[in-house]
Amino acid sequence: MKRLLVIILATFLFNCQNKKKPEYTISGKNIEIIGDTVFLKKFKHFDYLDDNYILDTCIVNDKGEFSFKIKESYPKLVSLTNHNKPPNTYQVFKNSPEIFYYSFCANFLAETPTLYLENNSNYKIEHWDSKLNDSSIIYNNKKLNQLRKYYRNIDYRKGYIDDNRDFLDITKEEAWGNVSKIRDSFLSEFNLDKKISQNSYENYLNTEIQLGAVNDFLIWYFRKTDNNITNNFYGGLMEIYNSDKWHPNSVEYYKLTEHYINYKLNIKNGKTKKYYKPSIEKYEIAKEYARENIKELYAENIKKLMNE
Repeated sequence: MKRLLVIILATFLFNCQNKKKPEYTISGKNIEIIGDTVFLKKFKHFDYLDDNYILDTCIVNDKGEFSFKIKESYPKLVSLTNHNKPPNTYQVFKNSPEIFYYSFCANFLAETPTLYLENNSNYKIEHWDSKLNDSSIIYNNKKLNQLRKYYRNIDYRKGYIDDNRDFLDITKEEAWGNVSKIRDSFLSEFNLDKKISQNSYENYLNTEIQLGAVNDFLIWYFRKTDNNITNNFYGGLMEIYNSDKWHPNSVEYYKLTEHYINYKLNIKNGKTKKYYKPSIEKYEIAKEYARENIKELYAENIKKLMNE
């Protein structure tokens, strides 16, 4: 009897160890690129100096179909293109870091498929073409369609420009109030006005919206005010950086981190510079003030740039 129990237990353990884990995929169709290579790339904006941004490749078959297996090591945010160039935001941050504050939106994050990967899910791109309109990319996933809709439609500048796209001559309080109304309408539309976990899709979109509003408003602020950074108004904007647990894959989080570190350097040096080049001083400020979930990557990037 004892021997029988040992055999049963051993068989059970063997079967458990050899039970295959389910595989999940990203699949899709694009008849414009039959025979081409599709590149699956990571989107980790705080790690934009990493040249190993290509996660996998796939040849599009004669029906325009392609498929990738999702690995547990993949980051939350990935993109697909039919070229092997670095992701668009990587190119900006690496080649022109001083213009980190530019808006990215549709041209960077909705031009080709951009996917937020959650556990135990298959993703299918039901349609993909190069027309760059609202229906150029359609997913079988409500959240991904929602995300692309946001990137296609977001424009916080409506809060501080006129019909000719000129900056309005209004007070900073009025401009920020207008931008905040746009921000709040997106938070309400996407049901993000509730408690959400830090590494969830909901927090990714929440971070993009909340910090995107701040970053875009600062474009107006530096153009239409005296650039005063010592007043309570500007200080309050900067402390939004420390007000919540922001998602580490968000490009807006990277941009506000850069703003915040520049702010701390300006306070220290009595200046109003928009950008500080990589230096020992910037590295030390980053190690002291950058948020914990991105501090090491952000500070190491500064160190690498100093050595180039």
